[in-house]
Order: sequence, then structure tokens, then C-alpha cells
Amino acid sequence: MIANADSVFFDTEFLRERTYHPLLCLAQVLVGDDTLLIDPLTNADYDALWESLLSTPLTLHSGRQDLEVLYITTNRLPNRVFDTQIAAGLTGMPPQVGYATLVERVCEVK
Repeated sequence: MIANADSVFFDTEFLRERTYHPLLCLAQVLVGDDTLLIDPLTNADYDALWESLLSTPLTLHSGRQDLEVLYITTNRLPNRVFDTQIAAGLTGMPPQVGYATLVERVCEVK
């Protein structure tokens, strides 16, 4: 599923309090109409998933910390990344525009 996707939307939730490095707690992946929730705190072997995910172009919003925790978790970075916040800034929107504001301005949806 992921390997055949043109792009994958990716977001993370992580724990940063009382740690030197962020600890990945949840990865949220949207591939087409399918939403995947990945619990990296289980003992499951996610190597094949990470390989597939990192080989596919990822779309993120304000993805610096997502990329940081992904690198700490996998010791790799994705081949290609599209960050919607950076793209919005290049079109003249505020450089720190939030995702909800971006969607409202571009799609006219609250």
C-alpha cells in the first residue's frame, strides 16, 4: 500500500519531557483513503514499514520535529519531503502558519 503511493501524509506524537531525545509514541499515516496508526511502543517489528515509509515522498506540516523523532527512531531520513508550512510561507502566508489556518485559507473550510 505505502510502496505504491505517490505521497504519504505523516505526523507524529512524541514525548519530550524528562528525556534527552524525543520518544516516538504514535505515528499517523494517511495513504489515499486509508489511515494507519502506528504504535512504536509495542514490541512489533516495524522495519519493513519504516523502509517502505522512508522510500515514499512524505508530506508533513511543520515537520522539523517529526523528522527529528523519525531519525532518532530509525536512524534514517525520508528520501523526499514536502512541508506544507514551508510551501505556504513561499506563497506569502505567514512563515509559522498553523495547519488549521492554512486549510481554512486555501480550502475555505473551518
